[in-house]
Amino acid sequence: MNENENPEMTEVEAAEVNEAEAAMPPENAEGDRMALEAEIERLRSEVARLGELQARSRGELDEFCLLFPSVPLSALPSEVREAVDGGVPLAAAYALYEKREAHRAAVGKRSAEGSWRGMNESGGGEYYSPAEVREMSQKEVHKNYKKIMESMKHWK
Repeated sequence: MNENENPEMTEVEAAEVNEAEAAMPPENAEGDRMALEAEIERLRSEVARLGELQARSRGELDEFCLLFPSVPLSALPSEVREAVDGGVPLAAAYALYEKREAHRAAVGKRSAEGSWRGMNESGGGEYYSPAEVREMSQKEVHKNYKKIMESMKHWK
């Protein structure tokens, strides 16, 4: 095969195909050539897909840096990284995280001020309000299961 047969093929790709063809026995050359061309096409598609993914990621990073200029990427909590891995755009995942944290802080502040009747009734440890438990992720519920169960005894 020479470069003129496929104008989209680079010189390096053409050289690789020519080397492969030269090493093939003549009886299988046509079938092997077709297999190589199919593999090249598959790889081109994969490169295009990865290029699109990279462009989208770059756009998400630019948007995040524009919306949250004071937040370094290295400081992203695991909750945000997990959401991004699940397909949520970075800026949206972080905005949701901030919203949840603000809500948790507000609920915690109300609890600390005694607005929740069940808080520390026994004078012992800290309890979670029903609202706090509803806002927890599965990981947080699992981690705080015993404390949640104890808190439920004090809910009214």
